[in-house]
Amino acid sequence: MEKEMYEKGLKIRREVLGAEFVDNAIASADDFNRPLQEIVTQYCWGEIWGRPGLDRRTRSIINLAMLSALNRQHEVKMHVKGALNNGLTKGILFLSCGNIHRAYDSKSMDEVTGAARRLPLSGTLFMLGFLAITGSPPFGPFVSEFGIISAAIGGGRTWVAGLFLLFLMVVFVGMGQVVLRVVQGRPSERARTTAFRDGFLTGMPIVVSAALVLMLGLAIPGPLRTILEEAVRYLEGRP
Repeated sequence: MEKEMYEKGLKIRREVLGAEFVDNAIASADDFNRPLQEIVTQYCWGEIWGRPGLDRRTRSIINLAMLSALNRQHEVKMHVKGALNNGLTKGILFLSCGNIHRAYDSKSMDEVTGAARRLPLSGTLFMLGFLAITGSPPFGPFVSEFGIISAAIGGGRTWVAGLFLLFLMVVFVGMGQVVLRVVQGRPSERARTTAFRDGFLTGMPIVVSAALVLMLGLAIPGPLRTILEEAVRYLEGRP
């Protein structure tokens, strides 16, 4: 195995499919299928996805087309569900950050404090987005991270589960310091004088996204499951 190409492929694979899914696949590998994981990571992701010529969006579209043509429903459904979960979680952060930026009219951490007081809705949702994206229960990403830990322990790799938890803690603490600094405290004098306030149109999309991420973490209701299955059938070109 070529170490440099493997690391390149692992980086691309995590960026495209999501770190939770990739880490789960690698952590659950045993002595029999571990070489396959190494080949997939090095050649498929490092050599093919890493070579110039096509952007990742085009490669993803080609990948979905091939999966649909081969009738790999489980794989297509996984991609659709993952895109929905990750997209909604990031949407909570992006939209709430946008509202906070408009209210404070600044990107300086020294001036952006007390968001929960200045924008009670957006500040609270920003905090919830942080909890969701770091895999805190009961949000959707927690299910993936719990699966990784369970697979590692079930495969007898307790040290892998321990390292994973340690890295999660480092990420949680690092992000938490920034997020808490933004959310807590008192708003700056400049922030109190700007005109922007939370409103229905600026807050409702974030509320809906947060509710969906929470729902995906608890259970996928029948109507949403039907929508996912319809999306898979549509991508596969089936009636």
